[in-house]
Amino acid sequence: MRKMLTRDRVGAEPERVLAWIDPKPVAASSIGQVYRAQTREGSLVAVKVQYRGIAEVVEADMRNVRALLPLLRRLLPNLNVKELFSELRERIAEECDYELKAANHRRSARYRQGHPFVLVPAVETDLARRCVLVTEWGE
Repeated sequence: MRKMLTRDRVGAEPERVLAWIDPKPVAASSIGQVYRAQTREGSLVAVKVQYRGIAEVVEADMRNVRALLPLLRRLLPNLNVKELFSELRERIAEECDYELKAANHRRSARYRQGHPFVLVPAVETDLARRCVLVTEWGE
């Protein structure tokens, strides 16, 4: 986590950007982990950090899937395999782009602003990077 935050992600050692960050993750997904932290201003935040090298792994997986396209064309001649693969590749790329997720998160928050029971935690825009997403803790 420290290497991912430091190495061109947040651009500095976590302690220079955050007051503290718990080294133990509070949640995990297939491409990253979430850590609890506090900003220098005192706000509790969730820091979602991609696993190191996950983008390269996903790209290798996409190359492997592409190699199967001729077989899929033969097995499913009525399916537009090229279009399906293009859509799959685009959606997976979006999943790995936390800056895009931050933009979508902000849009969702604006849309649900004032909702009686749906709260979308705010994105810490200054800390958002392609492989790091920081939001209010939102308890």
